Amino acid sequence: MNVDWKSLTMKFRVGGMVVTLQGDPSLSKTMVSLKAMMKALKGSGEGMLLELGAISAEFEEKQWEIPRMLLGVLEEFEGVFFDPEGLPQYRKKDHAINLILGTAPVHVRPYRYPYM
Repeated sequence: MNVDWKSLTMKFRVGGMVVTLQGDPSLSKTMVSLKAMMKALKGSGEGMLLELGAISAEFEEKQWEIPRMLLGVLEEFEGVFFDPEGLPQYRKKDHAINLILGTAPVHVRPYRYPYM
């Protein structure tokens, strides 16, 4: 990975392609004074500092190649690896969720998930 903080660029390889991420300089140089932050925090007693930004990605023209060991598998199972056209074929059993008449929706707390 190659990062240039001054020009806000990051280059790295994915497979055989070089990906370049370019930051927006107008978003990275907004100054907030300590006095303005303290004034905002005194009013409510708590606060949050957020930094939002946009990102753009560029790919170099070189296309990545499919490894030779995968080409045989792709050819052997050619019927599986195709772009779908329209809806899937009709099946004898469609998916259904059968509900009992007159029952109320389940009202339970959702599971707590870790932030990761």
